[in-house]
Amino acid sequence: MSMKDTGTSSRTASCAWPQVENSRMLMFLRHWAEARRGAIVPARSAIDPAAIAPCLSNVFIYRYLAETCDFALSLAGEEIKSFWRVPLEGRSMREILGGEEGELAIARGLTVVDTPALI
Repeated sequence: MSMKDTGTSSRTASCAWPQVENSRMLMFLRHWAEARRGAIVPARSAIDPAAIAPCLSNVFIYRYLAETCDFALSLAGEEIKSFWRVPLEGRSMREILGGEEGELAIARGLTVVDTPALI
């Protein structure tokens, strides 16, 4: 795998980053790593929207609902909203996707719950 570091703070500068072609994705990943501050995942309050402004139209945040083993959409960027063309906030993955697609998305989302990861 080709590794590349395009420079950032001392905390992440020592990391070898995979070469990421999409500059917005790289910006998001670096901010995520910085915001972690040693934790497995960053606190939501540690994410600075201004620091990732070019990424926001493609960002979404789901909240895990343990009681129903589902995820509720808390926030969706403009690109995501324009794709769906229906209100998404507050709706669950099962409501948004339905059927087998919904169940597959939930299984994938559980990867983040069980093993912190970006997907």
